Amino acid sequence: TVQERAVEIGGSATFLTEFGICEPNATLTNSTGYLECVKVLELADLHLQSWSYWDTAGGGVFWDSEGEPILERVQVFTRPYPPATAGTPLRLQFDPQTRMFEFEFEPDLTITAETE
Repeated sequence: TVQERAVEIGGSATFLTEFGICEPNATLTNSTGYLECVKVLELADLHLQSWSYWDTAGGGVFWDSEGEPILERVQVFTRPYPPATAGTPLRLQFDPQTRMFEFEFEPDLTITAETE
């Protein structure tokens, strides 16, 4: 798991980098590209894992030939993520169909900063 790996490397944070190539379309929810991308994001959520999708700035998955974002693709990756938590994260879940986000954490009352 992510936690086991963090302990193994001395407690450092982990980050899922440069997954990509799947070409999602938010309007084609049964397409292979959509299902593949959503599955990766669901697994990242399950493990409370932050992530970054790999794409090129010159007409890759997210951009049309004029350099404008392709909204049907970008929308699949547009989702909330808590950047700071005043406690221990327990569960993170996002439903791309309903756009509902759920985040559970165990508060740490010694932390005075806000959860974002």
